[in-house]
Amino acid sequence: MDDFPALFDSGRPSFNREKGEEVKRWFRDALALSEETIVSLNQLRCRDAGCPDVESVITVLAEGRPAEIFKIWLPVEEITHARVLRAIAKSQPSTK
Repeated sequence: MDDFPALFDSGRPSFNREKGEEVKRWFRDALALSEETIVSLNQLRCRDAGCPDVESVITVLAEGRPAEIFKIWLPVEEITHARVLRAIAKSQPSTK
């Protein structure tokens, strides 16, 4: 019966809701998103080789645009504003 709780493990460790809202606000501000745009934040356990134990995945869903997905290889509580800006910059096409 020890395996019973594992059946309901979502693979999503919990995080502080206030910190999560702060991280989403940083994305919303940096990308100049409207309030109608959905910004979703999930913290996931990563079981793949070479992957950190926990990663944070931010999904931006805006009407008429393809979904944008940003991954930060840190727990939500460790994400800084600078990390958010770095994740956004990394996802932008190079102008070289």
